[in-house]
Amino acid sequence: IKHDLENPTAPKSAIGYIVEALRLRREKGLKAFTVMSCDNVRENGHVAKVAVLGLAQARDPQLAAWIEENVTFPCTMVDRIVPAATPETLQEIADQLGVYDPCAIACEPFRQWVIEDNFVNGRPDWDKVGAQFVADVVPFEMMKLRMLNGSHS
Repeated sequence: IKHDLENPTAPKSAIGYIVEALRLRREKGLKAFTVMSCDNVRENGHVAKVAVLGLAQARDPQLAAWIEENVTFPCTMVDRIVPAATPETLQEIADQLGVYDPCAIACEPFRQWVIEDNFVNGRPDWDKVGAQFVADVVPFEMMKLRMLNGSHS
């Protein structure tokens, strides 16, 4: 972040790239975009928003105000059940692939991607491939933490 503040047009951090991209869009009169974090942390959209606005505010308070008004930061939650590998699992994978990999993993068929329906300029059609667009991700996070994660913690 220090580098990005000292060299704003040549950022090194993800947040620096996002802020610079938004600055350029604002400068050119283009529409803003949605910043969607897929980090596996609770309320990741809020975390991303705080980081982006913090850097933007340090660079240019007017840019931060524009971002606050024009950019959305939907929260997301992803879940996929990946049990610990066992010698039997590793051998089964080796038999299927024809090569032994001590770092191989197997996962359950269950998967879930929940996205807060909060986009600027329309949203992607990811619901066609199984993503769930919802008004609030928190109930899904709570279910994951209490039911799924709790059972294998």
